[in-house]
Amino acid sequence: MSFNRNIFGNNSKDEILTLVKSKEFKDIFLKHNIRNVIIFGSLTKDEFNEEKGKYVDLLRQRCEVFKKEADECGLTYYPYKEGFFVTLKVEDDDLLTRFHEAMLAQDIYTIKVNKGIRVALCSLSVEKCQGLAFKMKEILDSLK
Repeated sequence: MSFNRNIFGNNSKDEILTLVKSKEFKDIFLKHNIRNVIIFGSLTKDEFNEEKGKYVDLLRQRCEVFKKEADECGLTYYPYKEGFFVTLKVEDDDLLTRFHEAMLAQDIYTIKVNKGIRVALCSLSVEKCQGLAFKMKEILDSLK
């Protein structure tokens, strides 16, 4: 099983438990000095698929809101299939830095990546995702 993809996606509960108990999994966290990890409480119980489905649906709702609004206002993003983050396309390095700093000044916390800005939709409620793309587009346009 690879760490380069969503480990909870199509894997069974037993596969995930095997991975979580593996030395490889533990070593990744220790390498990055991560000592506390929260895993779904139901991972060892029968409610795992129900709990997993609830959180996958919640992420999907957040993303749908953000992507719909981004499409409406012309805020471009890299292809998104699933996951915790959406990455906006900002190919100009100077604009990328100014955009990132301007969003921080507006209490919008993002992560600069190569040719883009990563938005952690996993950290926001559905309500906070509403209007975020419009606000980000407004900030970006003010910098051009």
